[in-house]
Amino acid sequence: MGRTKTKDLIKREFYWQNMTGRLDTYLKECRECQLAKQPVNSKVGTYSVESPVKPWEKVYVNIYGSLLQSKRGNNAF
Repeated sequence: MGRTKTKDLIKREFYWQNMTGRLDTYLKECRECQLAKQPVNSKVGTYSVESPVKPWEKVYVNIYGSLLQSKRGNNAF
């Protein structure tokens, strides 16, 4: 959940003086919040491929689920 949604949920139930400023400070410094946060520029599904030294030392497999069918009836690209 983002900072805005978190603040909105808290504001529904509570109020105190300088609440927005204190929530902003807390959410910026909250260790658990920072650990759970996804980086903005992260690429989902990327990985580094190491070159094997010996044959069959490492095997990489890309696994796809069922692909959608095109208007022509094709289901692969």
